[in-house]
Amino acid sequence: MYRWILLLITLVFIFPSYAAQTKEELLKEFNKLYFSIQKELQGKSLLEKIVLMEGKVEKHSTNPIAYDTLKQILATDKSVAGDYSAALSEFEYKSKIDELSLVNFDKYSPIEASTAISGLAKNTQIVMINEAHHSAQHRVLTYDLLSKLWQQGFRYFAAEALAENGEKFITNTYVEKNAGSIYVKETTFGQMLLLAKNIGFKLVSYDYGDQSTRKQRELSAAQNIIQKIFNHDKTAKVLIHVGYSHIKEQDGWLAEILKIKTGIDPLTINQTDFIETANLDKEPDIYKTIVERFDVDFPFILKSENDFWSANKGKYDVNVVWPRTQFKGNRPVWARLNRKTEQVDSSMCDNVLPCIIEVYDSNANGAFPSDRVYLSPTRQTSDVFISNESKYIRVMNLEKSKKLDLK
Repeated sequence: MYRWILLLITLVFIFPSYAAQTKEELLKEFNKLYFSIQKELQGKSLLEKIVLMEGKVEKHSTNPIAYDTLKQILATDKSVAGDYSAALSEFEYKSKIDELSLVNFDKYSPIEASTAISGLAKNTQIVMINEAHHSAQHRVLTYDLLSKLWQQGFRYFAAEALAENGEKFITNTYVEKNAGSIYVKETTFGQMLLLAKNIGFKLVSYDYGDQSTRKQRELSAAQNIIQKIFNHDKTAKVLIHVGYSHIKEQDGWLAEILKIKTGIDPLTINQTDFIETANLDKEPDIYKTIVERFDVDFPFILKSENDFWSANKGKYDVNVVWPRTQFKGNRPVWARLNRKTEQVDSSMCDNVLPCIIEVYDSNANGAFPSDRVYLSPTRQTSDVFISNESKYIRVMNLEKSKKLDLK
């Protein structure tokens, strides 16, 4: 429950017009809605949750607090379902970066992000990179970093979304259902964990313990990381994948606590300040300025002769900017991860929509799919990603489920 409350408080800061209400009023309204929704969601499949949440969003459209909270939850569900464009549409994340952050970029050049980060990582034992939870795109950069950082001696990969001891539920071929939160169920996150496991990283869960307040959550997370890694390996090199503000080196966030307790200055990478929107008219001016000035097709960091650019020096070290997503077969090009594609359409669902189609690389009970797509009346065809290990496809609508062998 605490994370839902934290989400609401975050939204209060993102949307300042709500801040006139007292925190007590906001929490009271949110808690009432939370318990009601939790009861209704219990035992529901992902598809059933999406349909239910779409109804809740429409029902609460006149209540800005409930509406924006529910939209973010629905965006996460749509992301997990493999509909990235819908995830962007449902929750248009509003960066807290002031438009006055616009600077003269004449002295900067774009450097491919994973190359730049791996170079900077040589100077520290801890690299922290964040994500917006509804944006699977942000997991691709960490995916690309894994092999580069392994070559530099990084041997631990800690991920916020893992449940306590969730690393025990990740094999070399699949991720099991007990591995972690809903974010782990998103297939790009799963591919990231599997790659780390197969490269040889020791996976580390840490986001558990006392989470009664934001401060206690950060302290517990730091203590878990130190206990699991640095208490027995003083020279350990660790990649930590977190959400949003945990990379901040101020204000009692995880990065600051780790810096104080270990004496290690982490390299902190921000991907959430500048995020594309589904509607180009709603793009922040600073994002539009950056991606149009530096017209490249890869995530990048801006470098001058002597420095890498951060919009919030002191809070984190560098910003990563992703270009606008290119789609092929109704899928983001960045999501392919070197896999083959195969087209699916509503006929596989017996033309009963909405429908979810999943690809499985393992026959094990409880294994998560390696890919997943969401078909709807407005999105009746899509590519799915197939690897040499892919074994079968499962098709599910609200009426029935069926299995189709690939081999």
